[in-house]
Amino acid sequence: MELCGEIAIAANAIEIRQAVQKKAAAIFISGRLLANRLLGQDDEGLLSLTEYAQFFRNLRLTTNVPLIADGQAGFGNPLNAYETAQELIRSGANYLVLNDQKYPSHSQVPNSPEDLAEFLGKIKACQDSLQMTDCQIILKLDGVAAYGLNGLEKRLKLAQKLGIKNLLISKINQEQLMQLSSETLLKIGLGFEDGQLAKEAAALIKPKFWLDLKAKVPIKTPEPNVSDLVCVCNNGFNKFKQLRQQFKQAVFAKDNIVNMVVAPDSLAAKIAEKQGYRAIFAAGYATSASNLAKPDRGLADFGVMLNKCREIVNAVNIPVFADADTGYGGLNNIVRTVASYEAIGACGLFLEDQIWPKRCGHMTGKRVESTEVLTEKIKMAVKTRQDPNFLIMSRTDARAVYDLSTAIMRSQTYLKAGADLVFIEAPASIDELKAELAAFPDTPLMLNMIEGGATPILSAEQAQKMGFRIIVHPTALTYAQTYATDRVLSILKRTGKTAAAKDIMLSFSEFNNFIGLSAIDQLEEQYSHEKMQALLSKMAISSISN
Repeated sequence: MELCGEIAIAANAIEIRQAVQKKAAAIFISGRLLANRLLGQDDEGLLSLTEYAQFFRNLRLTTNVPLIADGQAGFGNPLNAYETAQELIRSGANYLVLNDQKYPSHSQVPNSPEDLAEFLGKIKACQDSLQMTDCQIILKLDGVAAYGLNGLEKRLKLAQKLGIKNLLISKINQEQLMQLSSETLLKIGLGFEDGQLAKEAAALIKPKFWLDLKAKVPIKTPEPNVSDLVCVCNNGFNKFKQLRQQFKQAVFAKDNIVNMVVAPDSLAAKIAEKQGYRAIFAAGYATSASNLAKPDRGLADFGVMLNKCREIVNAVNIPVFADADTGYGGLNNIVRTVASYEAIGACGLFLEDQIWPKRCGHMTGKRVESTEVLTEKIKMAVKTRQDPNFLIMSRTDARAVYDLSTAIMRSQTYLKAGADLVFIEAPASIDELKAELAAFPDTPLMLNMIEGGATPILSAEQAQKMGFRIIVHPTALTYAQTYATDRVLSILKRTGKTAAAKDIMLSFSEFNNFIGLSAIDQLEEQYSHEKMQALLSKMAISSISN
């Protein structure tokens, strides 16, 4: 379908129905508008791809009119852009908007633009992802103020050579329009984000389409002061408060170590609890594997990570500590991340200094931000939390990027910024572990035990004797689940039945007993119709039949 005329903008089903009644040719599901409606903030960079796609899928079910999905800046690097296109195709998008900002996107105050090579990588990734589909790319060019008309001309020519049929230009004025090469513009389906700008352009060129976003969201809305965004977590569930206090006491107790496993899912967390583990870690490596069947390369975003942690918290009655990666954006994102994890009942989280999209701490190719970036995030995290027992841990990956001394210095800075706990990822020897402990004699340190990783494997007892307060096993259950599943399926395929795999399987009755079927049956019986009928009689209230 060729985009033509004014494109409707929507953020809910009512607005979609209104657009359909007005015979809209296509409807743009704006991330910015969603952020305003759902979060009360003029900042689409707060929405993860997971959250946006889920909402988009719901709206897709309400109409057959072509929908334009807001892919923003691809939610990260070209790899993320590839996955963004895949997810939004699956969600029913007919068009995908990709802008030229660095991630995370901001419509109100645009982020710095990507350089041309990085932007090309995102475009090519989306094009490859969209092969064998009818979905088309719309390039949105936001950075005229940064790269000037010369940069805009380059992007227009790039789009033409890549066969991009539709471009959306934002934040350009009539004077600048007059200076653009008309030859280039005539070969591309050109659109504008501002209805007024489209009218101004009509005197020079005939825009193919336009969005009147200004009519939906005031373009000049003052940017919120980050200090005013700190949320109050009013979750009154006393269980959460008790578990946080319990975890904090365990971590800060001298001569004690908290031995945690990372649970890929709620069932694994329940098994760990029944085995006697006193805390669970919800982390990215396992979540990326269990939810996406992909490696830990920054593909599990805020929405995926938060929901996985929430599921695990709900499944167990022991503390759950969370991996919050980089916080998923700037300081506004930190506010939302910390408030959200506290609200779902986590006992704390760590924030790291990698550049997003991050990767597993024991993989090669990591990059880290300047020390000041995580310092400010730690300060904002501490300011945001409502429960002082909700612990903030700093994580640095500088050991692999630079050296141990740099990692220690960074962690000392993060500690001064307010971090309660310290995690230096991937120390490479026992001597480095000792140096780390010597640098933080009064601060609980965490040790990460990845089978085949960079750090020597220690037992919990050995780590405790050295002086570590937390030891975590992030990959053990993921590797075990993968091996057991692969073995059972191999036997089933080869023999046609599971008899030869009984040594690594529970029986029907054993599993039902483990999972708590009898307790569920008892709870259901407690509120059965017969018992409620008896209660009505006891209360001398006649049952009124409908």
